[in-house]
Amino acid sequence: MGAEIDPDGAQPRQWSADAVAKRLAEAANVLSRLPHLHATAPSWPPETFERAQQAARWLGWLEPADAKLVWGRAQGCRWKLICWQFGISRATAHRCWQAALNRIVWRLNGWPEPKRCSRRYLLEQARNRTAASANM
Repeated sequence: MGAEIDPDGAQPRQWSADAVAKRLAEAANVLSRLPHLHATAPSWPPETFERAQQAARWLGWLEPADAKLVWGRAQGCRWKLICWQFGISRATAHRCWQAALNRIVWRLNGWPEPKRCSRRYLLEQARNRTAASANM
């Protein structure tokens, strides 16, 4: 389930984990190409760089390990490599990734994030709120 996009295509009206993951992947792609863009940089719209920087700042809302995992996935790292780096199973890595994306979703949508809650609770609540907003 994706986020509804504004007519100008700039930002979803309601953020979802999928929309956050796509924006982070876009940011990773743009930022990884920066050293190679000296000759073509003027042809890139400034909004592209601003969106990439904005998405990269979202990682500051996460614990350092979660931010590293999320950024690794945004860069296209395979789960196997991520699991090896963190010493966790594929299922655990995926749950951590989903929980981290949903923490970003909560902040972007302006929902008050519970201070103490399980990852499962956060995931369920984010899905419920996103679904409820989409049905409005």
